Amino acid sequence: MHAEFIAAIPKVELHCHLEGSVPAATFIELADAHGIELANRDPEHVYDFDSFLAFLDLYHQVCASISTPADFERAVYDSLALAARSGNVVYREMFFSPTNHGDETSYASMVDALGSGIEAAHADFGIRCRLIAGINRRHTPRVATELVQTMLDHPSPHVIGIGLDDDEDSGPPEMFVDAYALAASGGLRRTAHAGELGVAANVATSLDVLGCERLDHGYAMVREPAVMQRVRDSGVHVTGAWFVNNFHAGVFTGGVEPASTPLAEMIRTGLPVSLNTDDPTMIPTDLNAEYTAVAAALDLDETAVLRLAGNAIDGAWLDDSDKADLRLRLTDAVNADES
Repeated sequence: MHAEFIAAIPKVELHCHLEGSVPAATFIELADAHGIELANRDPEHVYDFDSFLAFLDLYHQVCASISTPADFERAVYDSLALAARSGNVVYREMFFSPTNHGDETSYASMVDALGSGIEAAHADFGIRCRLIAGINRRHTPRVATELVQTMLDHPSPHVIGIGLDDDEDSGPPEMFVDAYALAASGGLRRTAHAGELGVAANVATSLDVLGCERLDHGYAMVREPAVMQRVRDSGVHVTGAWFVNNFHAGVFTGGVEPASTPLAEMIRTGLPVSLNTDDPTMIPTDLNAEYTAVAAALDLDETAVLRLAGNAIDGAWLDDSDKADLRLRLTDAVNADES
């Protein structure tokens, strides 16, 4: 598989966190501005961590460095600029974590600032973005429900739905049923991190109790055939984060070969899976690297790679005309590469 072919593909990304995609230099400058002491100020090592929980602690340090409207605008702009340049990302649905940033900026001001950064990035780099508010499962169900109500009270064209993230064991999905019911009643789209490090039952609960229209990660389903069949029957899209991401973060460990991972099995069995970076500056990775890694590990040809790129378009929370435009861009890029 030629790197040039993968780099030429315009890509859609459905699973990326704003706070995990801030360029290192930007993070250092924002941390300095707010007096946040960093363990390492070298841009090559500021994001070093040695466990998943250490990763989460560092992630929350990034959150603390983004607290004013100007911070949010810069963070999202720099994140999208990097995605467009390094991975040829043309559309991204990106998580942000409203309850992780303190009280200095209201939700409404936060979203307005993020919208300004998104529009500027679109003007400068052609990348489009919409936002998914992440519920921190280490916070209480009441905090989650209050967040959703705030979202409904302050609608934004840039915000399309909710997600559920952070340490899976700290907050199983059934704790957040009220927040998800409220989101559904208000027309918000719904996804959840499930089966990343937790049990397969969380995948089924996210579908059956939370009413999720999409799933994030979902790896644990491979250990439970009945749950995997439940996902297959539902037809919901699964946003995976590939080898570069999860081997680095310690999700796949114990000498597991890339081609033997749960996500590899999900792709081989034809589940509607997309490739995503998750936290690309903290890992670090980009979508070109992720596509290259999976293509090499599974010996995929160009048709199979294009199928994965098409899966991401299919799974996007866009209307049919927008999806058709993205498919046309994908076709045009392939034809240009062949000519």
